[in-house]
Amino acid sequence: SSAGDTGEALELPPPAAPVPDSAAAVAAVPEQYQIPATVGDGGATAAPTTEEAAAALAKAEKKKKKNKKKDAAISEFEIPERLQPLPSDTDAERKKKTRAIKALKSKHREKTKEVETAQK
Repeated sequence: SSAGDTGEALELPPPAAPVPDSAAAVAAVPEQYQIPATVGDGGATAAPTTEEAAAALAKAEKKKKKNKKKDAAISEFEIPERLQPLPSDTDAERKKKTRAIKALKSKHREKTKEVETAQK
């Protein structure tokens, strides 16, 4: 028969260890693992203020404008100096450089087409 059926009281085992004082428990945890006690104390979990959000938005707008100026002023393709084939390069190095040059030329062509279509 179970204890619930007969009306007998259940006995619980004693706690394994006493609950430590909260200040002592916090002191025992290394600082890198501690969680801030209050929300909004300037930690990484705090939500940005409206001023911070406005500043971030303004920064993003500046970046967009800068990218537009950069795209509008696309010049003629130039091979970077590091990719210029040298007489001392091995065949493998030359092939690697020519592949990289072809990829850069393709990207450049794509950007110029985007700019041309955007201007129309």
